[in-house]
Amino acid sequence: MSMKFGPVTATGEGAAGVEGGEPRSMMTMSMNMGALNGVNGTGTIELEMRQLGEDVYVKMPSELTGTPADEGKPWYRTTLSELTGWNMDVDQFLQSTDPSKMIEALKESADLVDTETGASVNGRSATKYRFEVDFRKVLQTYGAGLDNAEELAQLELDAIPLDVYLDDRDLPARVRIDFSTMFEQMIEQVGGQDTVPDGVNFDEAYMQMDFTDWGNEVHIEPPPADEISDEPFPGLDN
Repeated sequence: MSMKFGPVTATGEGAAGVEGGEPRSMMTMSMNMGALNGVNGTGTIELEMRQLGEDVYVKMPSELTGTPADEGKPWYRTTLSELTGWNMDVDQFLQSTDPSKMIEALKESADLVDTETGASVNGRSATKYRFEVDFRKVLQTYGAGLDNAEELAQLELDAIPLDVYLDDRDLPARVRIDFSTMFEQMIEQVGGQDTVPDGVNFDEAYMQMDFTDWGNEVHIEPPPADEISDEPFPGLDN
């Protein structure tokens, strides 16, 4: 996985599986915040996350001021709803992370605007499908609702371009979402470029996920109990 939101970049890798209808996933991520003068003085932070059903465990980087409060307990336990701030349940989370369910949802709620054969992703032959996704529908689909995201709902935003690459077995090889136009419109409607720090722009803003090793068994367990903090996840009270 790779992301770029203007000056902030991130790369990560992980695994996901579904057993008995319960999603399980894990991810490690490195985020470079240097262009924003770092987070509490740190340019790059490392995060690790494990998700088992509704439970989410996040290993916070020691570089962040105040976390972890106990160095022997770097993990924090929370839930999908608490972490996202949205009323997201497991089914909605599964729809947002399971590529097959994501594609089913796109067929129902997004517009297919282009198809390109002969694409290649990591050496795999693929067909590229470009969808246009309505931002309001995304909020509603994944539990935000317009009540929980009132300020966003008031913005006039064009559809978001989303590319899905399917390989010869019709398995997703890549999903890429381009947020650059969305950010441009958001900035313009909330006050213009003057509201953005000098030197910061969102000409390039995207999230890309590449999928490999389909069918491999995935084993994900919660962190050891004695490494999980008794404190609430940092920042949720704000």
